[in-house]
Amino acid sequence: MLSNPAELPIVTQSDITELRKDFKLRPYQLEGITWMKFLAKYGLNGILADQMGLGKTIQTLSLLNIINEKLQYKCLIVCPATLVDHWCSEWKKYFPNQKSCFKTAFMLNILESAPNGIYVGAYEEIKHGKFKNVNWKYLILDEGHVIRRSQTQLFENITHLRSQHRLILSGTPVQNSPGDLWALFAFLMPDYLPDRGEFNTMFVKPIKACRSNKATEKILKEGENALQKLHKIALPFILRRNKKDVLKDLPEKSVSDYYCHLTPLQRKAYEAIVDNCAFQSKLSKTKGQAKTFSPMHTCILLRQLVDHPQFVQDEIKEVGISESIHGTIEESGKMLALKQLFDDCEIGAPIEESNEPFSVQAEGSSNDGCWDSIETVKKEFSHRVLIFCQWKKSIDYLEQVFTRHQLGREINYLVLDGSIPVHDRHNVGERFNGDPSIDVLLLSTHIGGVGLNLTGADVVIFFDHDWNPVKDLQAIDRAHRLGQKRHVMVYRLITKDTIEEKVMNLQKFKTNTANVIVGADNASLQTMDTSELVDLFSLSGGSKRDKKEINNCGQEPSAKKRKTIDLTDNSVINIEEKWDLDVLWSEDDYTEAHDLTSFANSST
Repeated sequence: MLSNPAELPIVTQSDITELRKDFKLRPYQLEGITWMKFLAKYGLNGILADQMGLGKTIQTLSLLNIINEKLQYKCLIVCPATLVDHWCSEWKKYFPNQKSCFKTAFMLNILESAPNGIYVGAYEEIKHGKFKNVNWKYLILDEGHVIRRSQTQLFENITHLRSQHRLILSGTPVQNSPGDLWALFAFLMPDYLPDRGEFNTMFVKPIKACRSNKATEKILKEGENALQKLHKIALPFILRRNKKDVLKDLPEKSVSDYYCHLTPLQRKAYEAIVDNCAFQSKLSKTKGQAKTFSPMHTCILLRQLVDHPQFVQDEIKEVGISESIHGTIEESGKMLALKQLFDDCEIGAPIEESNEPFSVQAEGSSNDGCWDSIETVKKEFSHRVLIFCQWKKSIDYLEQVFTRHQLGREINYLVLDGSIPVHDRHNVGERFNGDPSIDVLLLSTHIGGVGLNLTGADVVIFFDHDWNPVKDLQAIDRAHRLGQKRHVMVYRLITKDTIEEKVMNLQKFKTNTANVIVGADNASLQTMDTSELVDLFSLSGGSKRDKKEINNCGQEPSAKKRKTIDLTDNSVINIEEKWDLDVLWSEDDYTEAHDLTSFANSST
């Protein structure tokens, strides 16, 4: 019954007594509330893993209304700081007659003697210990996958909070590895899964072994069995519905890879940076020698270079590129592709049209009302865009391009990134949704890719991409969710034959693994051909440098390696035996670095 809530006595709309009378819950939402209520009744905890945009918020608030109708208990919702206002406004919107939520950011400490009700706080507040003095009736983690790293202080602090019931909300509970699931269940039900070491032996290692392109049939079978076993163990406590199955009236979504090419300047700089990649023991600052970069730094530089050479102009000079960089869109293949995309989608008004004087009708007639109507209709049917960026400098550059009309169009835009105060971010999203004159919302994937409702847009453009495919999927679902009335078009700008294209290929294994663990159907387990470091950096597609060595990259990275690796020898090409790229390039490396822009700009 746990895995099939349809067999439980379904909660009805009338059971949620304080819910706004003019709002009707969908059948799958009532089933979700039924499932969570059933777990609570028998002292169990679980993960509501509905695909983003299906209304996990309203289901959760309805559950709290049922079990805490008279607000006789204290319930805590912990979420990303950006979403605190969202939770409070949703509670006020759907339960207007109930007491407002308490925002814990304005409280120094919370004691058992504090008023009963619903408290909403941010993960950043956990470290201050303000939640530890209360025995909560319900402890709910929104975007709960953030606790997946069990070695962090956040995980330690949050698992020690006291509560009668626990619930995790996450459309993507498994992000990087099956090991993510262990941390989530350690919070929900500490003794349900084996300890971390045994869990890794039983599940993580055999599943990860399948990613090697040298995996034998026996290894593949072991990985398949481990994956299916983990799926069965987790199934009763994870409820996931997909939009295509439950939202028949949701408009379609189409995802297109929009390929672009390096400009001659970018290609020259790309080759020079790759030539100066070296491991730590070979990093050179000797006078008269070209600057060298670590593999991690090289990776970041290449990703920024394919966006625009201006982003790495200091490093370009250090490797001997003398060409001047002016910051024009013609210097970046990706910017030229973006201009073409804006023209194709008719984003904003062409400058030549917007500057033409409007012809006035004959005296005695008025077309003001007609003109206003035309403009209103035009805005209602024009495309509106979310542009997601990884780098703050990308957002700043695009702002500059829009302001200077370098795309040849009049673009009205807003920005939502780390520079916007936390308490204003929800309002930025609401302003974008409510004002059809705003053509574009520029967002950082980290800040704007989670939790927000941005159905005012029907076009989503990824200017660049996150290592973790889940974050890009979350970003897409800011627009493709309940409330969307139009077909959503997603464009992923990918620079052909560069690190960007190759990293996109590395996402497949993680995505398939996550789908099998939390999905209802059995997705086939595919091997992931982990490209060698040389191939990850090298230019392909007919370049003379396809087979050329990367200078200085042959040095072993640490004394722990048993033999020296010569990457210039084409007979020694299986990088799987030499590097654990999942560790070297994992998304956790970036999260722990906190500030990628500063890291990319720092001297090696």
